[in-house]
Amino acid sequence: MKQKIIILLLFFAVKLFTATVSVPHFFSHNMVLQRDAKIPVWGFAEPNEKVTVTFKNQLKTAVTDASGNWKVILNEEKFGGPFEMKISGSNEIVLKNILIGDVWLCSGQSNMEWNLARVDGFQDELIQQNFPLIRHLKVEKAINTLPQKNIAPTEWKIANASTIGNFSGVAYFFAKKMYRETKIPIGLINSSWGGTNVETWIPRNGFENSVDFRDMISKMPKISLDSLTEFSTASKIAGLQKKHQINTLDFNETFYLKNDFDDTKLPEIYQPKRWEDQGFEGLDGIVWLRKKVILTQEDLGGNATLFLSQIDDEDITYFNGIQIGTKNSYNAERVYSIPQNLLKVGENIIVAKITDNGSGGGIWGEPEKLKLVTSKSSISL
Repeated sequence: MKQKIIILLLFFAVKLFTATVSVPHFFSHNMVLQRDAKIPVWGFAEPNEKVTVTFKNQLKTAVTDASGNWKVILNEEKFGGPFEMKISGSNEIVLKNILIGDVWLCSGQSNMEWNLARVDGFQDELIQQNFPLIRHLKVEKAINTLPQKNIAPTEWKIANASTIGNFSGVAYFFAKKMYRETKIPIGLINSSWGGTNVETWIPRNGFENSVDFRDMISKMPKISLDSLTEFSTASKIAGLQKKHQINTLDFNETFYLKNDFDDTKLPEIYQPKRWEDQGFEGLDGIVWLRKKVILTQEDLGGNATLFLSQIDDEDITYFNGIQIGTKNSYNAERVYSIPQNLLKVGENIIVAKITDNGSGGGIWGEPEKLKLVTSKSSISL
């Protein structure tokens, strides 16, 4: 009976998702479409539903297939704007402030991913005039082994002082130069990921059409990465539970932050040192670390400072249950201030929620940089 209910709920959820006309997230307000070329527009709706796309003086219609997919091809347009696009079916979508211009795919590793806010001279860019005809779309990171119909939620941003800090630095300066020379709107699609190798960007059919790689790819199963990840994660958890007597199933984040949480049954680990170098091979994901420190009345004379060296990759750090800092950078030193009112005589608890995205993980760096400094003393951690 329980299984039947789940199947019914899933069925209704799918029907609800496909009942209304929708488009992938890269179709949004403020987008830039390529000039002097056919313009494809596509999306999803109820099977066999008629969908109409209106843009400038064009009106195109399509009927969805059995899976609810539809697509129209708009005629070429000269550069200009802003324009409005209406997509109509059982509901209507109106996308505003659309430009026709040149669209550039900005891809690569950390050189392309590096955002403008971290570039020398960023403050000078903030005081310059806005560039309303330059737009930027950031494709959020996601790993998949099979082609996807959509990307993670995102939207086009207009270049101004409040947005350009998140633009790719390389792409931003390129767009400024192109716009000043051509006066044509510029759209930047930023799909970059630091440290990736080229093979991860090649679709399966790219390998299948290569004499050199055809045999290799034929041995790889066509499987959803979600299923593969679930299987891999379950295997890793089972191995870690058996080796270190870890029970991950009854974990409760709220309890874990409490000072009176019973952590006596948790395995111990030395820091700073990579987890993988001390018996936790293949450990990726989220790990919570707890550390008890004893303070005296003299330690409460002012604010304290927590030094956690470097953490791979992201941390959210708490002191006596209150968040005091967070960073997402594998090589950035963590230095967090602890307000005096959080300090107390006796036992105090430091908790770090650490997310490791792959490879080595944990607190690393020089041991002497792992410490709690109060108004009276320096306590090694």
